[in-house]
Amino acid sequence: MTTQIATQPGAPGETAPLTEVEMISVVCPENAPPGTQLSIVSPTTGAQVLVTLPPGVQPGQQFQVQVPAATAAAPAGTPQGDSWVNAFEGTITCVPKMEKYKLMGVELQGASGQAVAGITCGNSDSDPMTVNLPDGTVVVTLKPVARRGGGIVKHLRGNAGETLGEMDAAMSTVVSQLTACAQCAPQNAWELHAPWESKSEDRPLTFTFLSRPWVPVCLLATLCLGVCCIPCIKSGPELYVKRGDERVGEVYIPDGCGNNKYIQVKSNDPVALRASINVLAYSFFHGYFYNNGA
Repeated sequence: MTTQIATQPGAPGETAPLTEVEMISVVCPENAPPGTQLSIVSPTTGAQVLVTLPPGVQPGQQFQVQVPAATAAAPAGTPQGDSWVNAFEGTITCVPKMEKYKLMGVELQGASGQAVAGITCGNSDSDPMTVNLPDGTVVVTLKPVARRGGGIVKHLRGNAGETLGEMDAAMSTVVSQLTACAQCAPQNAWELHAPWESKSEDRPLTFTFLSRPWVPVCLLATLCLGVCCIPCIKSGPELYVKRGDERVGEVYIPDGCGNNKYIQVKSNDPVALRASINVLAYSFFHGYFYNNGA
């Protein structure tokens, strides 16, 4: 429901300006006492809004809050239709949701740890995956499609944002970190590319392994002498996010020493951050249904 209220008192004899607002439902989280400020995403504008938990509301209880209905101005370079991505504040953390060893979905959290969106998985590699806002609104639908040349492994096709449009998220030919290190050259792991039917070679977004030529040497020392382990000789991101040849972000993945608990993407490029969601969805799709088999 949308209405209008006076937001600020005017001078005597003047009419206060009117601002459109709407009422939305919010569920009180666990361990949140009255007065707690909650960060939510407006289902109609995609804008991040802070609301205060009112007195008397219990955990799990639904309550109504009033938020602005008008869309705030998006940062430069952010397509208006992708404004919900602003709530990530430059960082996407992927928290898998498992039930009896089955991947049910992935919660996408922002820089402050708040749930901004979620990826819903299908029951098979023929079912589409969707990206949903906390209120259930579907903002992205990714459909499995056959890859060029056939084979059992499928791509995920869907809108990658207003700037890039429809793209296929896929695994690149080379996905081994050890291969990348041994060749002393960066290798792509995951990518967005134009639908293969278009015969375009456009790859506007790639997740690219860093080149670490010393890793094979240390690995050999580990096997022979027990000197160290691979996670201990690596630091920082595992992959770079690239738009063309330009590095626009970083990807951190879990390692054996517990330095990173979840997959995390960091980028100040709003177009890359939005498109990364498609690539992240595919990484879970591929890992779950194909067990990393090419």
